[in-house]
Parts: sequence; C-alpha cells; structure tokens
Amino acid sequence: MSKPQPRKPAEPSWLEAAGKAHVRAALAAIRQSNVFDLVPDLFSNAALQEMLRRVLKNLASWHPRNAARVVELALRGGLEPADLALRELISEYNERGEPLNSALTTYANIVADRGGAITYRRPRSRPRESPLVAFTIVMLIIDVMRELPQLRLDRSSPRHPSAFSIVAAVLIEAGVGRGGEKAIRAIWKQYGPPVLAPFGRRRDLFYRALLKK
Repeated sequence: MSKPQPRKPAEPSWLEAAGKAHVRAALAAIRQSNVFDLVPDLFSNAALQEMLRRVLKNLASWHPRNAARVVELALRGGLEPADLALRELISEYNERGEPLNSALTTYANIVADRGGAITYRRPRSRPRESPLVAFTIVMLIIDVMRELPQLRLDRSSPRHPSAFSIVAAVLIEAGVGRGGEKAIRAIWKQYGPPVLAPFGRRRDLFYRALLKK
C-alpha cells in the first residue's frame, strides 16, 4: 500500500504576488534613498521628528477625524511633532483664508488660551517599536491598498491575502521583519489613520504622501 504523498504548498495567488512585488519596490526605494535632506541618517532622532511631523500633518489634512487624533497626540501624548504639524496646518489654512474644521479650531483655541505654550512629554520608557518604523509600515499598507484595493484590510485567509500579511512577509524577506500578520495589524491599529484619503492608483502617491511638506 503506497504512502500518501505530502501536499504541495499552495502557490501564491496573483493578488499576493502583485502585492508583494509592489511592497518590495516601495520598501527598496525607502531604504535606498535619504528621505530628508536635513539629516544624513534616516533613523536619527531628527529624521524621526521630521517624518512624524510630515506624516501627522498629511493625516490631519485628509479628514477631521484624523485631525482629532493628531490633536489627542499633541495634548494628551505631549508629542512635539503633532503640535508642530497642527500649528503649521492651521497657519496654512489661515493664510489661504479657508475655514478650520472643528478639531483644528479646538486646538487653535486651546493654544491661544495657554499663551501659545504646549507641554511636551518624554516617553517614560522606550517604545517597543520605533514610531519611524511604525509609520513607514503604515504608509506601506496604505500604498499597497491603494494600488490593489482588492486586498483585505483584515485577517487573511488561504485564498484571500491581506495587506497586513503581505507587508509582514516582505519585511521578513528583507531582513527587517517586525513579526507576522498579527504584529503588523497591531501596528496599524495603533498608528494607522481612522480614514484613508481617496487616492487614485498612481505609483508615486506613496512618496508624495510621505515627502509632502
């Protein structure tokens, strides 16, 4: 009686293959380029602060709920880049003569009541994950979701990959893994925006969102 043959591992679907190829290209571009002209080391504290400011400013400009999240980071978290991002966004709205949304109006009033002073706080302990890495992962997820909207923004299944599983696999493959799908989903839940901007599908949107001042 012949022994049963072991099952061959399922080949990746076209969606998984396309998603991994897209994330590989985006990750390679990030690692090979110096995103900020101000500092030589992307992972220095100065680069971290600047990237956080830019990302938070972009997120706050996309939707009022995102702006409310950034306000919370500035007031309750004492996060300096969040405060700077909100001040800059408010200034730009005022210069253009555009009305502020409720979150930005609230923040502008609070800053005025405090005489322009916001207390920044240093974290009590080192975070388990660098916010720079975490936000990079968030932007990779956003980018691949905009390129391939068929991907799930949820748990994957054998037939249906998720943006989380694809990003996790590519990071591990590149030697910069931050855990599996569950770990990447946890990073998204902590750092991801409540609302995604209605991007199109141009490949340069990731870099425009990341680098826009």
